[in-house]
Amino acid sequence: MLAVPHDASPPSAEISQPVRCAIYARVSVADAEHRELTSITAQIEACQQFIASRRGLGWVLAGPAHVDEGVSAATLQRPGLRALLAAIRQDKIDVVAVHRLDRLSRSLFDLSDLLPLFAVQGVKLVSVTQPIDTHTPNGRLSLNILTSFAEFEREIVGERTRDKLAATRRLGRWQGNGTPLGYEVDHEQRLVVAPQDADQVREIFLRYLAFDTMAELMAWIGKRGITTKRWRTRSGKTRGGQPMDRTTVYRILNNRMYIGEAFFHDEWHSGIYPPIIDLEQWRSVQEKLAQRARRKGIPNEGRSPLEFPLLGKCCYALKIPQIF
Repeated sequence: MLAVPHDASPPSAEISQPVRCAIYARVSVADAEHRELTSITAQIEACQQFIASRRGLGWVLAGPAHVDEGVSAATLQRPGLRALLAAIRQDKIDVVAVHRLDRLSRSLFDLSDLLPLFAVQGVKLVSVTQPIDTHTPNGRLSLNILTSFAEFEREIVGERTRDKLAATRRLGRWQGNGTPLGYEVDHEQRLVVAPQDADQVREIFLRYLAFDTMAELMAWIGKRGITTKRWRTRSGKTRGGQPMDRTTVYRILNNRMYIGEAFFHDEWHSGIYPPIIDLEQWRSVQEKLAQRARRKGIPNEGRSPLEFPLLGKCCYALKIPQIF
């Protein structure tokens, strides 16, 4: 039976203007395992019943529901949510109804960005299964409490995920679809050296030390037809196999995995993966990279390894080496 957390007001004799209601529904990939409880259809039907129960107050459904299926609440860059916000900015909505608050966002910080957008347009947020009404003090208090717990839950899940990733890497195992150029995964999910690709990596390191300029190295790579790592996704799609650019080559030259190190617990640990490059050659390459950076006016002294091109912005946040 549908729980109605708000006291329904008696029908008004005269409704001067309809209250336009929009429904937002979302399921993440994780939610898909429990579709009987959190399916899109169930969420929409609950919101529709809630809106219908307030028809006497002038509440009407303003168009189809805004839906994000298979999308995490960890990001606000969701097609359905963006369409909802666009409708709010165009003054097409007075009330946003959600089945539960975590369908809109699990993050207190994200909600602190969303709610002012609602308030500026005079839009009310209601949850059909929770006592949340942003137009009342009690509703706002409930909102802050619930979002704090939702944020706490997400942080705990993230912490457990990072611990699992660290444990996996400590054992020399690989998580993810693709591996760096020079490696492949065995039947135990351990990184092992792929001889042909590893030879290409060694050649890139050797040529970098031998050539005077990066342009010479890039010309040699292009002539040899060396491409980025080719790999398949879990769905069978082919990725990679593209011509290398300078950024890719710099990432290879800075990748500490090639000397057997793995990154977890915010630092690099040696002796985890089978090395492709010996330590003496690695240090020679790093010294040459540092010398060239100084000539270009980029000081290296005091820089963290994470500031080098090895890790892009996404990999810096996730602590996951990029695939080459």
